[in-house]
Amino acid sequence: MTSAAAESPPATPLANAPIPPMTAPPSDAFAAFRARRHFLSLDGVRCLSILAVLWHHSPRIEVTPLTRGFLGVDLFFVLSGFLITTLLLRERDTSGRISLSAFYMRRTLRIFPLYYAVLFGQAAMLWWFKSGSDLAKGFFDVFPWYVTYTANWGPKEDLFAHAWSLAVEEQFYLLWPPLLALLGTRAATIVLVAFLAFIQVLDFGAFGPGSLDWARKFASFSAVGMGVLLAISLHSRASFTRVAKVAGGQQFVWLPILALAGLIWVPGDIGGWPRLCLHLSMTALVAAVVVPERHALLGLFRNKVAAHIGMISYGMYLLHQLCYAPVAKVVGREGGWTTTPLFFLLGTIATVIVSTISYRTFESFFLRLKGRFERKR
Repeated sequence: MTSAAAESPPATPLANAPIPPMTAPPSDAFAAFRARRHFLSLDGVRCLSILAVLWHHSPRIEVTPLTRGFLGVDLFFVLSGFLITTLLLRERDTSGRISLSAFYMRRTLRIFPLYYAVLFGQAAMLWWFKSGSDLAKGFFDVFPWYVTYTANWGPKEDLFAHAWSLAVEEQFYLLWPPLLALLGTRAATIVLVAFLAFIQVLDFGAFGPGSLDWARKFASFSAVGMGVLLAISLHSRASFTRVAKVAGGQQFVWLPILALAGLIWVPGDIGGWPRLCLHLSMTALVAAVVVPERHALLGLFRNKVAAHIGMISYGMYLLHQLCYAPVAKVVGREGGWTTTPLFFLLGTIATVIVSTISYRTFESFFLRLKGRFERKR
């Protein structure tokens, strides 16, 4: 959430850049899109995603629309696939190739420092204060899965269970960039589409009930893949023009918003058609805020609070469970119409404060080092 510039979900440089004045649409929308280095609304999308996740990890209110906060992670995945692939494709156009070594150094500097600081910090606290407890035993039993970014395949425990989504992103970072660099866009896209089709076959239960368990494990890669396909579609003039005919209007953004608002009412486990429609709607939302620079919700997505929360969203994702612990002692963990909103509000405020401090005093040091591995235009 894993993820800063046009390459990662947690923060975008110039997050507080001013909104451009309303002007007539450019005569060449594709050229304007390709020249744009910062997508003004994506921190707002990150804000929406992380607030949904924080709500999901607050004490539960068992009403179907209010139990869908976990979908914020899927929206992060779509965003990650789009941004990473856009960065890689533009780098290849600019320099003639994709530098995997520079890419992995940037990812390492952005993702690893805070992740391992939180992971080993929690391990130290449990070893020092809770050694021998069931909580510590459960954590250290699954500790190897967290250290190796494979938590999405292994057992879960509550304290750091949300790391599964970061494992999905790291595995995507490990496989997709080399595939794109070695095979080229066309062949890599064919491989990706085949993989996404296989996931859908699993998700629709074509191989029997047992395939649904595998579908749940692969579903997150489907969301990332949707974002990748959007980036590929917008990178060529012909396909960009086709997408822009649908998503290029300022009012189009309302369609995916309304679709998502309706789909979260689907009862039971979300799989099959509902999950496919959710991922398509999320992809349409990303398209709606990056194809036109201005859209109907730009003011909402670019207000200072949303931009700041989007900028620090990676830290919020990693740190919110630690921030929730003292809130739980004050408010309690029993869900309800009174407890949950208060818990969410206090927990969000605490998380924003701690994550802001982390971003400015710790993460920013490594973000500055990333500049040494940026490919110059």
